[in-house]
Parts: sequence; C-alpha cells; structure tokens
Amino acid sequence: MKIDKIVFCCSEEFSPFWNLQSFLWKEKLDIEPVCLLWGKVENTNMVDTYGEIIEKEYAPELIESFQMTWSKFFHTQTEPDTTWIIGDMDLIPLQTDWFQENIEDVPDDSYTHLAYGEIPRQGNMPLKTFEQDGGFVNGGMDLAAYYHVAKGSTFVKALGLHECSFYDQVSRVIDSGRFGMGPQNGWTPQETAKRFSHVPIPKEELYYWVADENYSSYRIFNALQRGDIDFVSHITPQGWGRDRLDRAWMRNGAYEYDPYCLRTSVYIDIHCDRPYDKQERSLREVIEGAWQTTFEDE
Repeated sequence: MKIDKIVFCCSEEFSPFWNLQSFLWKEKLDIEPVCLLWGKVENTNMVDTYGEIIEKEYAPELIESFQMTWSKFFHTQTEPDTTWIIGDMDLIPLQTDWFQENIEDVPDDSYTHLAYGEIPRQGNMPLKTFEQDGGFVNGGMDLAAYYHVAKGSTFVKALGLHECSFYDQVSRVIDSGRFGMGPQNGWTPQETAKRFSHVPIPKEELYYWVADENYSSYRIFNALQRGDIDFVSHITPQGWGRDRLDRAWMRNGAYEYDPYCLRTSVYIDIHCDRPYDKQERSLREVIEGAWQTTFEDE
C-alpha cells in the first residue's frame, strides 16, 4: 500500500497549522495534502503552494463540529482509486517510515489504521481488540478519528458513504443519539460541557464531540463483520505514549523531548499545543530537529 493523499479539515481558527502541514506531507512524505476549510481563505494566511484548499460552508441547522470532522471521511469518495489517509490538523509527522515503509506489505484494497490501539478501553473495561469487539458502541474499543488509510472506494464500502447525502449522514448520526462524548458515557449535555470545557468548540456541541470516532468505528466494524472489507491491524510498535511527542510535554512555552529520539525517528508525530501562536517557535525547533530542514512561510 502507498498513500497518495492526506485530507484535513479545519476552521479558520486552526488554519495556521496548514502551511507547515502541507509542506511536510508534500515535500518530505510525497503525499498530496487537501484541506477542507470551513471558512474563507481570505480570512487566513493559508497558501496552496503544497496542497489543495477547498472552502466549505456549514448548514446552519446542523452541528458544526461534526459537519467539519465528518467531511474528511466523506471527501474520500471523490477519488475512488486514490489511497487516502485521514489527517488531523494539529498532529504533525516527524518521520517517513511509519507512513511509507511500514505499510508497504499492506494489501492495496484493505482498510488499515496507523494509530490502532491508541484508544484501548472505555472507563475500566479490560483491553479488547477492535476486530473482535468493535468500537465503543459495540462494546469494544474505538479507532481514533485520524490515520485511517484506504482507497476511496474502500472508504465508501466501510462507511456507507454512498447511502445518502452529506447533509443526511450528519443528520442521522446526530439524530440517533448514540454517538458522541455524552452518549458514550451516559452524560447529560450539561455534564459533558462541564467536563470538556477545554475543548475549543461551542459548549452546546460538546455532547456530540468524537461522534466521528464513534460512528466510523461502528460502521467499519459492521462492514468487517459482513465481509465487505478486509481490515489490517497496524499496531504502534512501542506503545503510542512513547512514540508520540505530545503537547502534555510542554513546559513554559516549549516542548520537552529527548533530542536523540527526535533525530533517530523514534517519535512518529507531534500532537501540537494550541493555539498555533502559543507554541510556534518551539514547534519549528522540533520540526527542524526531526527533518533537518528549515521551514519558511510563503
């Protein structure tokens, strides 16, 4: 398997990550970036030098955050023969091996996930495998809502993207009352908003946060059970907590990390702090250390 394109979504608030993301994925990984911008390019500093930017508009009567996050999955059907990876705007690659050499033997028509096992359990549940027990809705573990990899045609079969319009897909997921941080934990909208007030989306939408994660895991597992797709587990070799440079490691405005691990590609990626301006200087130092390159804005 070889990844052809990565698709991101973002709001104008998260758009400052794009220029760096698009440069790295295109120039360092030879993967073409696409960004679904829920807003206007003219309100950002985004450039299309290294990737395509597509402006999107919200349907005002629907949950905005889920429209944005589900749009990445929905977009994959636009190119059925392209092998896509689902990106996350504040999750930046620090090496090539995990996205290239390590998946060379994965069959082209399979569905794989490059952060498998990152979300191993819900509450105090014992560790379960996705292939056996499915996602949280099925009683198992969810797949993170990024680093899904498959051809566009396989995404269609796995997620039922052909069944109805984007508007109707968003509507039925929300109307079902089964998917999101609130439903999966049995919390009220008020309790969910209180617990996750740090998440940068409108508080009235926090009840449905991670609905994309819940729903995609639910659909993929069902497709696997029916035999519609082949799923290949791709487990992080040393455990995700060791392989990722995380924003939790930031102290006094700078990331703390092992320089040797950065130089030798132990870290797969960096989960960035936000907003972008808060950590831009330190992030660029990490990027230069990992890729031995200097990035300059256009």
